[in-house]
Amino acid sequence: MGEETTAWWRVLGGWYCEAGRSVSRRAWPIGVGLACVLALAAGLALSGADRAIADGITADRPEGMIAFAKSASKWGELHLAPFVALLVLGGLGAWAGRSRWLFAAIAGLLGGTTAGLIALFFKAVLGRPRPSMNAVDELTWFARASGFQSFPSGHATHCFGVAVAVLVLAPRWGAGFVAAAGLVAWSRMYVGSHYLSDVLAGAALGTLVGAVLALAIRRWLENRAAGISEVNRLNLLK
Repeated sequence: MGEETTAWWRVLGGWYCEAGRSVSRRAWPIGVGLACVLALAAGLALSGADRAIADGITADRPEGMIAFAKSASKWGELHLAPFVALLVLGGLGAWAGRSRWLFAAIAGLLGGTTAGLIALFFKAVLGRPRPSMNAVDELTWFARASGFQSFPSGHATHCFGVAVAVLVLAPRWGAGFVAAAGLVAWSRMYVGSHYLSDVLAGAALGTLVGAVLALAIRRWLENRAAGISEVNRLNLLK
């Protein structure tokens, strides 16, 4: 049991190392993409468009829609609906012998968790007030209060980290996951917890992390399958 655990830790470390190498090999395009997202976010904030959009979204909201958005926001927490969905996907993969589904669930969990932790770091450092605070939209560095942890949206980050990872390894399931992630991201704006730029930045961060980790796992699966095929070929030649 100890050797198996050690082996899995090595595999997990290998996935993250491969993900890191993938990012380093594509540093320029990834950097440019993230810079564009940050520039868009800054433009929305500085121009006042963020506030105007937030006010438009939260104006004259029907009570039923508010309740629906709050429910979507609540269940969009990583440890609730996303985790249950990944558990179902992984369980079906194990039961049906579909290894891609199982590893898609693992990739989704890793993608959502990793992206979410990165988002938490930025939220704690930047300290942007939430729209519902009705405060001046400026950064309050290292603010601990929840009301000053708007950028980026943690829900959008971890949900897209999950969804895109699943999409890469199990496209048939991925479309539903992405749609659900979009719903959760919308709900965070509708309940007044985030600006549009918060959600866009979170979705971009989650997409990047989820895609890179899933691609690393897919490459590992392909190499593993190629190795098994080579072993079988050699056995036939004996």
